[in-house]
Amino acid sequence: MTPRSPDLPFFVSAEDPPARQRILVEGLRLFTDKGICETTVRDIAEATGFTNPALYRHFESKDALATFLMERCYGRMVTDVQSALKDAPPGPESMRAFVSAVLRLYSESPPALLFLSDNVRRFWPQFPAKLRSFTLVSTARKIVAPRVRPGADDDVEAQVATIVGALQQIFRMLYLGLVAGPPERWVEPLTNTFAAFMPADSSQRARPL
Repeated sequence: MTPRSPDLPFFVSAEDPPARQRILVEGLRLFTDKGICETTVRDIAEATGFTNPALYRHFESKDALATFLMERCYGRMVTDVQSALKDAPPGPESMRAFVSAVLRLYSESPPALLFLSDNVRRFWPQFPAKLRSFTLVSTARKIVAPRVRPGADDDVEAQVATIVGALQQIFRMLYLGLVAGPPERWVEPLTNTFAAFMPADSSQRARPL
């Protein structure tokens, strides 16, 4: 298990040397605010106060730093969501657990969730198979699908797209200050909205009129 410190974001290990910790924190901030392509090694050096050679002692390139951050952040999201859903009953309670887990992680590190949301498709082919077995899309589908009438595949996919898109947009709106926080205040409004997709008994929707 990676050592944690209450003073460090979840993607930084307490065992990391101080220089590496600083590089991880400032690198993620710059990647989130400026974009990966727009961020240079010089930018990271200036933000951390270290020279370029000092950065290369910890990461062989800017892309290596971005890849490490992506896998560390995505892995934590996988762990948190799976843990939240493990004992949650099916239906709206599973949806609430799902939404709560994602927003709780955003609360820990807003840049990390925005970084994931904006860049995961770029790094997806490089992910280990274990990480690729989980997505927000597949998780939302598992929660919604049992409550939708059999054969309504298009309805399921439209609902899944709405759920995942709304979560990603809330990240951006919170980050930019377009909606009020804390993130946890959005658990119930989002859960209630998403639960409207999920009738208590799918057989009720399957009956002919």
